[in-house]
Amino acid sequence: MTFATSIWSGENFDIALKNTAFSGIKVGGTAFITSILASQLSKAGLNSALVGSSEVIVSIMGPKASAMLVNAFRSGSNIYGAAAMKSAAKLLRGNVITAGVTVVVLSPFDIANIFRGRISGKQLFKNLANTTSTVAGGTAGWIGGAAIGSAIFPGVGAVANKAIDNVLGAFIEDDANEMVNIIEKQFGKLAVDYLLNQKRLKK
Repeated sequence: MTFATSIWSGENFDIALKNTAFSGIKVGGTAFITSILASQLSKAGLNSALVGSSEVIVSIMGPKASAMLVNAFRSGSNIYGAAAMKSAAKLLRGNVITAGVTVVVLSPFDIANIFRGRISGKQLFKNLANTTSTVAGGTAGWIGGAAIGSAIFPGVGAVANKAIDNVLGAFIEDDANEMVNIIEKQFGKLAVDYLLNQKRLKK
């Protein structure tokens, strides 16, 4: 897709190939790092720490929903009852750890930008909330879609991100919008102080 988009945008073959390689490394690298970190955290005891909470969630789901969930991912014979609930709890723990690591892996640029003074603390909070909602929504959609035999929730991550963005947008203004408002106010003051006419304003 990256290669095709680059060609359609008028890039030559070599540039399109470079863009494609960069995109592949970026996506593959993120997936690789996420997989390694999630695996190491599970081995380090985080999986055990989540046993209690995952079992509570599964008990609320019940044996039928648990069986539907785990059997969607099994290649062998279906399981039911206590075995299905135990397997569902394990599946949920794995997804919680992976989702958490994914948020951390996707957030370094925002964290670096706040230390460099490129974004505000409010913008960092909003960006992290958006990333978290997208990952959580995508995970929920993937599990829910698989559980009923097909991916019927492909846009859940995007919807969750949009919803969080709209809610936070009512309380937190993006840095870009805030800067535009400041520029408009200062420009208005300069126009009055220097008695700028329309021609000079445009220039």
